[in-house]
Amino acid sequence: MVERTYGAYRVTIAEDREYTYGSADNVKSYQTEFLLDCTGRADIRSNCVIRVADEFEEVASCILLARSYAVSLGEHSVILHNDSCVIAVGSCLASVSLPKLQLEWSAIVDEFRCKEIHASANGKNIITRGSNRIACLTYRGELIWETKGGYQFSDGFQVRDDCLKVVDWDDVPRLFDISTGKEIPISQRDEM
Repeated sequence: MVERTYGAYRVTIAEDREYTYGSADNVKSYQTEFLLDCTGRADIRSNCVIRVADEFEEVASCILLARSYAVSLGEHSVILHNDSCVIAVGSCLASVSLPKLQLEWSAIVDEFRCKEIHASANGKNIITRGSNRIACLTYRGELIWETKGGYQFSDGFQVRDDCLKVVDWDDVPRLFDISTGKEIPISQRDEM
């Protein structure tokens, strides 16, 4: 579970692995269901719940449903930006309005799973790290750049002021320009 504060509201994000889309037999219920990248209940593997409460009661709730691998909530799964909650769910990145939790946009950012998201240093963009892609999107969900294929990224993902430092599965460090997504040869930069 991840908790954040938005003004006078508490925003709670959690998984609900027991939830079945469209079923009247769900133990928990939510005000709204959003299908992000799937068309039916057989496709769903990621169930992410967002609840917004003031000091007295819950004011909104929703569940975001996506296919691919299950949600893995953590420090880098959620960004609160202005009046929006941006969240990684399965292979998608989604933005819902705060405090009413209306879906603003969603985008598929990886074939398998979006592992983490980061705000860029300039505060204007979102950097996503997936199983096979790194991408940069605006807070309106517009893709600026992505890099994929050829190699997958494992550990050592760091967002710097002007570049990303990643370590691929072969333990090779790689640098990418944060504004273009182009790889920077290590010889042109210090080891960082």
